[in-house]
Amino acid sequence: MGRTEQGELRLERDLDRWRAPAYSVDVPADAVNELLNQLTSLQASEIEIRNYPYDSEVAQVTMIGFDAKAIDTVRIIREEDTGRWALENGDNVLRFFGVSLQLRLTPSDFGLQPLLGNTP
Repeated sequence: MGRTEQGELRLERDLDRWRAPAYSVDVPADAVNELLNQLTSLQASEIEIRNYPYDSEVAQVTMIGFDAKAIDTVRIIREEDTGRWALENGDNVLRFFGVSLQLRLTPSDFGLQPLLGNTP
């Protein structure tokens, strides 16, 4: 499940496919897997230990296990002045990535049209 300034997007694993329940459609597995890989495996080019900059937050992604409990939430920021991305998961350690990083965070990034009222 993810939340951006454009609203919430929920993606669920259903056996061998990924679904967007609010849209009642499958989404490309490679797109979801790419995002999960980026959030869990990419090595940051720089880290900083400091208070989380809420005003720069562009999204939050919460990974939920099969028991319906949150495994982790990754908060995503984008620095306005530099364009750098940073990931943080509640430990006040900002993991920075370059401006060229492409994160899929919106419905259109998964081939979906925004829903009316933006409340799936």
